[in-house]
Formats: sequence, structure tokens, C-alpha cells
Amino acid sequence: MAAWTADALANARPLVPPINEAAYFASLASEATSATERSQGGLGHNGDGVTHAHLSSVLVDLSLQKRSIEEAEGTEEYSPTSTPFTSTRVFPASACKVFPYRAVGKLFFSRNGNNYVCSGSQIKRGIVLTAGHCVHSGNGAASGWASNFIFAPAYDSGVSPYGNWGWVSAYTTLTWYSGGGGVPNAADYGMVIQAPQSGSFPGTSTGWLGWRTLSLINEHLSPVGYPCNFDSCNRQHRIDAQTQAASSNTGIMGSDMQGGSSGGPWVRNLCQVSVGQSSTPFPNQAVGVTSYGPINTSLKYQGASVFDSRFINMLNSACSSFPTQCS
Repeated sequence: MAAWTADALANARPLVPPINEAAYFASLASEATSATERSQGGLGHNGDGVTHAHLSSVLVDLSLQKRSIEEAEGTEEYSPTSTPFTSTRVFPASACKVFPYRAVGKLFFSRNGNNYVCSGSQIKRGIVLTAGHCVHSGNGAASGWASNFIFAPAYDSGVSPYGNWGWVSAYTTLTWYSGGGGVPNAADYGMVIQAPQSGSFPGTSTGWLGWRTLSLINEHLSPVGYPCNFDSCNRQHRIDAQTQAASSNTGIMGSDMQGGSSGGPWVRNLCQVSVGQSSTPFPNQAVGVTSYGPINTSLKYQGASVFDSRFINMLNSACSSFPTQCS
């Protein structure tokens, strides 16, 4: 594994999959039909089959094939669908060290000799949720796997307050793994299994987000990530907007984030619950991750795949193989 020097971290570039912009204006129809499932998440002390690659040999277990896809000043703007959204740097700077923001981080990885960045979030104490295209190219082959993953929760301007965490395995859905690498994709999500440090995992300190299936469409959500068009992907950025159904089991919302934000969570009820507040029984649930956006940056939108049974299968497979990271 190549060493992640300070220069290598600083010069890693965003990974942006190709997008057919006509898909944004395709017929709006959700394809998810099964019952909703969910998990609550945790605060931390401070507050279809699956396919995967292991660090030791970077092997693909084709018997468990599954994969997923990767990837300011406050102002109200409008997407091409006239859907308003707000876009802001997460502020003050110290906010990134407060839950739920501290569960979101910057994901570094290598592919074909190049270093890239995506966004991700703790979904268990030792599992990072990200986009499928951040862990695999989608070419249906072992050669498509990325490697050399480092996750830095609450990363801010070169500082990793909760450390840099290596990996032991990566997972994605078969839908993404063999889908040709294009987006929209019906299951563009993935996971990175983290290596322990002194018997511990980052989620013990940062906490982790809950998750919820079939809850992406017609919801008011808050994507968080590290877009490289803002602050050179060195600061967390947040969007708030209403989603609507798009093609290929995906949803879209107005957004001005670009490359680097791929894999960042789309969070339902992003909040700290107030004493006496009863209207938010399941806060801070990831219901999707940033998957795609337009090449034409004047079209301000991003899309995400709906979490469905493929997400459940991927998570169950990861937890079955790595129960310590899931406990």
C-alpha cells in the first residue's frame, strides 16, 4: 500500500462518474416497492448479494456479489425544476466536531495509480457508507476495485481531529459492480470496512448515523459532504432541499455541490433533538448518498439511489463478515 503523505492527501482529486444529463428530465417514477426498514444510529462517547474486496488480496467474492456507487455563504437558489435549495459551509468551524457532523468525513483512495477523494459517513462504529463508484469503477471486474482507503471523520482544512482510519475490505452492490460505470444507477452505494486502531474504531468517538430504506423521495433532506468546487474540498458543506423521483430508482434535488461530494450522506432529520421535542423520533438517518450530477454546472442538481433491499443485503453481508465493526 502506498503511503498517504501530506502532499498525497492534499493533491487527491475528486472522482466524477459520467452522467447522461437527459436522465434528469426523464419520467419521474420511483421503482422501490418493499417495506421501509430503519436503524437509529449512535452518538458515540463524545456525544441481492454483495461483492467486496479485501485489503490483503483484493479478491472479489462473486458468490456474494453486491456493490454500490460513489460519487459557503448561505443563499437560496433554484434548480432547473424550480425547486429551491439552500447551500452553506458547515459553520462555525468547530461544528464539524459536533454530532451528527462529526460522523461525516473525507474519504481518500487510490485507483489505477491515481489518488482521489470522495465523502462518506460512519454508518456503524467501524463501517463507512459512501458511493459505489468511490469503491469500484463498475466495470464488472476485479480490476475495478479501488484500494488504499483512508477515512478522516470531521476532516477540516488538513486537520483530522478523530484520526485517519485505514481499511480491511470494501463492498458495493452487484447493480453497480456490473452496471458499466454510468449513472444514474439504481444502487450506487458502497461501504468501506475500517481497520481497528488499538482495538477501537472511529465510531466509538464520533458516533454514527442511522439509516432508513425507501425514504429518499418527496422528503426534505440535508446532504453533507466535501465538494471540491467549495473550499477546495477542505471544509464540510451542507445542502437543504426537497427531493423528487427521477429515473433508475433515484431521486434528485437542487444542489450546487460538485465533485468530491460523492458518497456524502443525504440525511433525514439532520438535527440535535431538543428537550421536549417529540416530532423527530428517528433523527439523523442516511437515506441515500450523493451519486451523480450534471457536467453542465449551470444545471444545479444532484441525484442519489434509493436505499432498498440491496442496501440491506450489503450491510448484512458486511456485518456478517465483520461483526466487530458492526457491534
